[in-house]
Amino acid sequence: MTSLSPPCREWGHRFRREAAALAGVFDGVVAIEHVGSTSVPGLAARPIVDVLVGLAGDEPTAGELQALRELGYGRARLRDGRLYVCKGRPRTVTVHFARWGSARWWRLVDFREVLRRDADARRRYAALKKRARGAGTGSYAEAKRRFIEGELKRLALERRRPYIGSRTLQATEVKSSGSNRTYELQDHCRTTVSLYTPGATTR
Repeated sequence: MTSLSPPCREWGHRFRREAAALAGVFDGVVAIEHVGSTSVPGLAARPIVDVLVGLAGDEPTAGELQALRELGYGRARLRDGRLYVCKGRPRTVTVHFARWGSARWWRLVDFREVLRRDADARRRYAALKKRARGAGTGSYAEAKRRFIEGELKRLALERRRPYIGSRTLQATEVKSSGSNRTYELQDHCRTTVSLYTPGATTR
């Protein structure tokens, strides 16, 4: 049975600690986002924080993967053809990678926004997870996948649009190198941190 935990503020704190550490690892990082159920206030979840690293390229370099190991992340693994790394025994953090602005990037970020903004979608998703958690890991994941696809189709979120513009963000410079400056963006709910470097390739 998949174990679900009540909402916990520590999940947001954990994400911010990991995001700060991860920001120093990648040369081509465009953004770092908290995704998955632990990023949605009020939603029960497995106590594993999902971190999405948006890269200028398609995947981390060998040197970056080595730096992740030094931060305590286990060896890189492939799941459904996608690279990810994990931390903790039992697992407490999973880091996913995607090219910033790709379909995968927006799928994960957009679904998070659906759950944060739509109380009915959040309620239905919570009920589905509660029903499916006893069906085994594979069935649980498949039930969630079908729900996610249905919500994205229903709300036409496959069409790209800037979602950050609808939130109040505070920018603080945290790192500079030559003409490039990296900023920390934090929304008014203080639930997500984005890191970006103006001028980085985002296509």
